[in-house]
Amino acid sequence: TVLQMVKNLLIITKVDVGIAVSGIAGPSGGSKNKPVGLVHHAISIKGKTFHQKIIFDGNRSDIRIKAARKCFELILENI
Repeated sequence: TVLQMVKNLLIITKVDVGIAVSGIAGPSGGSKNKPVGLVHHAISIKGKTFHQKIIFDGNRSDIRIKAARKCFELILENI
């Protein structure tokens, strides 16, 4: 999961802020339970970890851009 990914990132790199993202950007690979556009974000800032699940719309490129922007938003909201 992204939570485990970000926790391991912090252990390995010894940074104060870590980000992990996983999802289905499409155009294929989605299912009823995990549709195209589903993205999980985990942000860890100085020991506090946040997780967010979002379903973005758009094509593969749109979803990837929206997911990246959301990472920055989550960092700024929680710093």
